[in-house]
Amino acid sequence: MKNNYIIAVNFPYSYLFNDILLEYKDSIGVNHGLYVGRDPLYWIYLPSFVHYRRYLAINTSVNISSHKTNRSMNVDTSDWVRNELSELYNSLVVNSANLKVLIYNDGRSESKGAISFCSDYDVDYFVFERGLFRNKSLTMDRKELGYDSAFRANYQKLRSKASLDSLEYRQENPLVRILYFVYFIYTSLFRKYDYYFSHKSFRSLIKIFLKKRKKKYLENLENSYLVVMQLEYDTSIVNKSEFASMQFYIREVEKSFYMSGSTDKSLIFCLHPLDVSSYDFDKRSKAKHGVASDELVTAYGVVTINSTVTIDALRLNLNLFSFGKGVYSNLGLCYEPPLHELSLYFQDYYKEDFTNERAKWLSMLVGNYQYQGDIFAYNKSDVRNLLKTIYYEN
Repeated sequence: MKNNYIIAVNFPYSYLFNDILLEYKDSIGVNHGLYVGRDPLYWIYLPSFVHYRRYLAINTSVNISSHKTNRSMNVDTSDWVRNELSELYNSLVVNSANLKVLIYNDGRSESKGAISFCSDYDVDYFVFERGLFRNKSLTMDRKELGYDSAFRANYQKLRSKASLDSLEYRQENPLVRILYFVYFIYTSLFRKYDYYFSHKSFRSLIKIFLKKRKKKYLENLENSYLVVMQLEYDTSIVNKSEFASMQFYIREVEKSFYMSGSTDKSLIFCLHPLDVSSYDFDKRSKAKHGVASDELVTAYGVVTINSTVTIDALRLNLNLFSFGKGVYSNLGLCYEPPLHELSLYFQDYYKEDFTNERAKWLSMLVGNYQYQGDIFAYNKSDVRNLLKTIYYEN
């Protein structure tokens, strides 16, 4: 009998991977869970996994330039993870082991090393991320996420369809959030080699709680373009966007809009709810904090950059300009203007009807890229459904 191994590389800040392992144990009876990574606190979220080998922190870091400061990003550990997995694979294959690799967030360096290993050794792997519909779905793909996903590459060939209405709301367990908050504080104070858990990140968290922000809900956006912003250190911006910073994004959108000569429309920027940075806006523009999806339905047009708000705009069939490389890119679902022509799009120079293609694409999401549940809110049935896809439909 083959030994079945689930290997976790990175993990969501919930018990999802651990529960997948336990459900597999209940279903099959033979299992082993191994964690390959550098987080010494992995056992908080993966109590049923065994750490394959202790990672020694590297002091060097990679810097990227932003409009305000140099931000130290994740140490590049892709080669280390690839080598660890290769060594582990060679020792397990001797015993006729069956491997499945679970990866959270394909943009991190550990994830890149794991994906490289799995591709070269023909090992089944699945990449996870928070869902496009919060508290209703989680994202899982057999390749990578977003622009490089197997779903995006093959959706025209898919046959299974499901309505977005079939996704049920899942109530989040408040204890999961409390545990994450404790984990975040601890790692912020004691881990110095990772930007995402740096002291700066901790100070930003405090600012979010202390800074008083009034949500400026604008009653009528029918003559406005809502420009949705992102966290500029998010991997979807760093790796899959043409913008070096959010300030550059602001400047280019404003320049094109006001160059278009539009006098009957206005420009409103919606900052990410967790963004504590300060930006310079044209005095004619407006800026607000809040969840943009709450106001999309009334907007004349929406401008996004690798944001889940893009999906809401597609679902509502809105006038949409999208930047960056996402799961919806280059599929004829929305306007994707080159920067030097953006002013023409603001003049409504180009007109296309995306209705039919959007409806087809959205009908393919559920069961092919979006799965019932949420990283932070799921039940036993959701885990069984994921396990069925991972082990029996591959």
